[in-house]
Amino acid sequence: MLNSIRQKLYELMVEGRLLEAVFHKMWSLFLKGCHKIGRGIGFLFGLPDRAIRHFARKHLEKHTEIDKHTILFLTYQGVYTCNPKAIANEMLKQKLPYRLVWMTRKKDQENTCPAGIEAVKRDSFACYEAAAVAKVIIDNTHNLSRIGIAKKPGQVLLQTWHGSLGIKRLDGEVVKNKEWDRLAQICQRDTDYCISNSSFETEVYRESYWGDVPVLTYGHARNDILFSTDQEQLDRLDVKVRRFFEIKLKTKIALYAPTHKDNGYEYLYDLDYFRIREALEKKFGGTWIIAVRFHSRLSSRSRRWLASAPSFVFDATAYPDIQELMLSTSVGLTDYSSWVFDYILLKRPVFIIADDIEDFSQKRSFYYPLESTPFSIATNSHELVNNIDNFNEVSYLQQVNDFLKDKGCMEDGHAAERIVAKIKELTS
Repeated sequence: MLNSIRQKLYELMVEGRLLEAVFHKMWSLFLKGCHKIGRGIGFLFGLPDRAIRHFARKHLEKHTEIDKHTILFLTYQGVYTCNPKAIANEMLKQKLPYRLVWMTRKKDQENTCPAGIEAVKRDSFACYEAAAVAKVIIDNTHNLSRIGIAKKPGQVLLQTWHGSLGIKRLDGEVVKNKEWDRLAQICQRDTDYCISNSSFETEVYRESYWGDVPVLTYGHARNDILFSTDQEQLDRLDVKVRRFFEIKLKTKIALYAPTHKDNGYEYLYDLDYFRIREALEKKFGGTWIIAVRFHSRLSSRSRRWLASAPSFVFDATAYPDIQELMLSTSVGLTDYSSWVFDYILLKRPVFIIADDIEDFSQKRSFYYPLESTPFSIATNSHELVNNIDNFNEVSYLQQVNDFLKDKGCMEDGHAAERIVAKIKELTS
């Protein structure tokens, strides 16, 4: 009994909730209904809790041995997705003798992980313990530094990132302040390898956070599925997507997925969905729906923004894996989001629709001119409809091939195999 109490107190210390848990509940008996005072007391308890947390985590890191068979996965989305998912799947496929741990953002997201993956909630004791034990940490953004986990000597951090060939500049090159400078220094210090899919992306790494970090040009594991020839697997994923939308197998999907804005003025472009669907049906045939997928930062607003949309417009924001959506999508629509630079590996049509190109270019800036992409550009629905009407598949495919060649893209569907082989080497 005493040992279990000690363990619980230790866990609360590591999580930074010791005083809050012990005292705040006592105070709440007296402060029920007085929320402002309750929040104030919570803040006061939070100050010493943060100091306790710092020393408790240092103790945990120091007294926890690294296990070369433990692999920790993190994504900024928090769910089972992106490059870390594809790497984990390859490990499961090869039946490797690893303990695979996935960090989720919320308790209910633990159910998204398949059998063989141990899910731990972010900011929990189990999360920090796994971070102290893992030999290899696989990330797709700056998760470690943002949640206050320090990489220990002997651990290896693989940065897989979440975009590729993207046109908009990374935050580190655009946002100049002390916090981002600190983040850049941590990334440079803690990252052991960056995973790239092209000479272009390697240069982006060099110019942003990882100037001297070794780059492994293996391709992005999340894109392996886009090269799959396993028709049974592809059919299964297609059925999965269409069940999510509750649509028929033969219904065609146009995926509209814009990025987020840096100026805080977030909005959905005012599209004429009726005219766009009519143009798609006229040009490509069949019956169409339009799936709208918001950036993860805006996911809470999707239902409100789409409340007045036509019945053939579906909210795809909650679907966890955009690569699976790509496989079922016949046409892509975006403003500047990097997902379409994965999507073109399927050689399917992409159209740009954005009414803030000049403003976005000045404030965020692009790595290369928007006009140099294979995609036609529209600033309103009328122009988008014209671009759909005038789409030329032969010309487009040639531009896609030229674009990928120009960026030095080497994707071939075997990235996960290469990355897992590297992990085997690192853990041998």
